[in-house]
Amino acid sequence: MPWRTVVVLILVAIAAGTDLRDRKLYNWNTYFGMLIGFAMAALPGSPIALSDALAGWLACGLIMLLCFVLMPVGGGDVKLIAMLGACLGLEDGLNAMLWTSTLAAISAVAAVIWQVGAWTLVRGMLHRVALSVRAQGWVPWTPEQRQILDQRFRFGPCALLAVILVLSQK
Repeated sequence: MPWRTVVVLILVAIAAGTDLRDRKLYNWNTYFGMLIGFAMAALPGSPIALSDALAGWLACGLIMLLCFVLMPVGGGDVKLIAMLGACLGLEDGLNAMLWTSTLAAISAVAAVIWQVGAWTLVRGMLHRVALSVRAQGWVPWTPEQRQILDQRFRFGPCALLAVILVLSQK
């Protein structure tokens, strides 16, 4: 296994561990990881050019910044994915970001199903559709429904799985 892969996996494993343990992605890990990504790209013979690392950092960071503004994504998640862009380059960084988001969404849906139960969830959705049809428009969520659906994405562990998936294709 190339040393670059080991470095990236260590950085993302630290993020996954702190996300699971403390529900935080720390600046010391993500900012340091960005710098490491740029430094690795600047080394002679690097498979990723410094321009590719910068493009990955910028694209992944800006897309996640948009997600931060529009969705329930934390600032640590933005920095984590920007770090992946810096370490993996544009193409692999975007792939890792998409896999991370997909895995996080799947885990959030699984958490809701686990908490509520599949049958209760289906019954509730059918009830909401019937309410909306009768009201001829959108019916607001109750506070109890909002609380159940307010699942925080765990980007750290999902990013670790995503990086493993992306790097295993190499």
